[in-house]
Amino acid sequence: MAEIQMPPHVQAAYKDAVDNVIFHNRQQWVATNYALLIYAAIFVISARFFSRTDLARGWLGFLVVLTFVYNLVTIYLLQDRVTRFRARLD
Repeated sequence: MAEIQMPPHVQAAYKDAVDNVIFHNRQQWVATNYALLIYAAIFVISARFFSRTDLARGWLGFLVVLTFVYNLVTIYLLQDRVTRFRARLD
């Protein structure tokens, strides 16, 4: 049985979409790893350098929430891109 060949412009678009899906999946892991690194840094800073005042707890809580929201938005945007490129593949 003969294999069906794609036209060159379709092959190029397909390869571009596949490469972008792979790249964005890697970026999701990078963003997650950086968020975990920031959480670890906040934990270390809170244990060593901050006194247990309400102001210090407030700032650390704010940093944790800010990191979470930033990571959530980043992951959402990357996942949206992956979904778009997968739709292009279909």
